[in-house]
Amino acid sequence: MKRFVGDALIAAFIIAAAAALAICFFAGSAALCEADDLQLSVLVKDRHDSVSLSDDSVFVIESNGFEMTVVVRDGSVYVEKCDCPDQVCVHTKAISSAYQSIICAPAGIILKIEPKGEGDEIIVAG
Repeated sequence: MKRFVGDALIAAFIIAAAAALAICFFAGSAALCEADDLQLSVLVKDRHDSVSLSDDSVFVIESNGFEMTVVVRDGSVYVEKCDCPDQVCVHTKAISSAYQSIICAPAGIILKIEPKGEGDEIIVAG
């Protein structure tokens, strides 16, 4: 019986430690970044551009024969319209936290929110 109690305590400790680390990693990294510290990284084929989330803007991206209209408003980003066939990017909800993304596979466009200064070393395979 003593062995079972000891094993249960060790297992509970490991689970609690893993939960605490997960909370610090996922909640902490996004919560520490305010809108002024974030940027929108736009990846299209071999191009990488950054857009501030501090200023509201609307811009059009052309890629693979498709046009995507992207809206940056109040620190959030969403795709207003795109003429791609599946419209997954248009139906994706607005993103506003670090490491969230919107992807349009047919157009080959990735919109990703990152802390400023990250994403400068993008590696694209394929």
